[in-house]
Amino acid sequence: MHTLHYDTGDSISAVALSGDGRVLAGTSGREVILWNSILEEPTVLPHSAKLGQGDVLCVTFTPEGEPVVVYDNGRIGVHSTSVEVHRVPRPLYWWSLHPTAPHLALSTGGKLTIWDMATRQTTSTRTFGGYFNGGQAFDPTRDAIVVANNGAFQFWPLDSLDSQTGPMLSIGFNQLYPRAASCSPDGRWLAVAFENWVRVWKIETNILTVEIPVKSQLQFTTVAFHPNGKLITTGSRGLVQLWDPHTWTELSAYAWRIGWTGAFARSPDGTTAAVGGQKGHLAVWDME
Repeated sequence: MHTLHYDTGDSISAVALSGDGRVLAGTSGREVILWNSILEEPTVLPHSAKLGQGDVLCVTFTPEGEPVVVYDNGRIGVHSTSVEVHRVPRPLYWWSLHPTAPHLALSTGGKLTIWDMATRQTTSTRTFGGYFNGGQAFDPTRDAIVVANNGAFQFWPLDSLDSQTGPMLSIGFNQLYPRAASCSPDGRWLAVAFENWVRVWKIETNILTVEIPVKSQLQFTTVAFHPNGKLITTGSRGLVQLWDPHTWTELSAYAWRIGWTGAFARSPDGTTAAVGGQKGHLAVWDME
């Protein structure tokens, strides 16, 4: 495990790992910091005036390894030989990254945009009748996007997102505010992080299967499935937990002591993971 630090007074709000797991990106305010080969001195990506004055919502990488930075003002910067600037509807509040395809889902209060990082194009959009409640996630097995809308997790097919059809599935959650959501690689489970627990639904039967309570004086911040099906949760005070998807018991826990951990990322193959904490601190570790 490595603990990294960038001299900033703010928290690390988003993290990402490149496709080969060698480059780590972290964001703080409007700054995007890159660590090449993890242990080298960090560099700061140049900020183009064309990107405006928004704060960074998320950071990720194109299939070619180019950093992609999304700002809450609806501008997207792709850093190649120069900074390409693209625009989507704003202001942006939520985002999710497809686990196997170069797709980003970006949301305003009631509008969803799917943006393709390979083609640099918007592939589909949808305006919803209600207001989004929080976390969203891709469901690769159903080729769908899951959004929290009007107190329910709605599964919308990507190939007909902009049509007049309704959701293919809907799971109610009693108007509680979700912080993050994730679908298991086999399409069986939807896991959602709330402040004081993680709830897991069996998707096909719409049955709430398990509630994982938070540890004393902590809060859940994110949730994600590993490619091997295990569930990963993060919480305040640098806590990261790994859960068995068959018994929903804790397999391991890490306490990185980097403060509030509101950002999590893993490499596409699941071998490396990273979390962002307070005052510019990050932790990177081998998950094998």
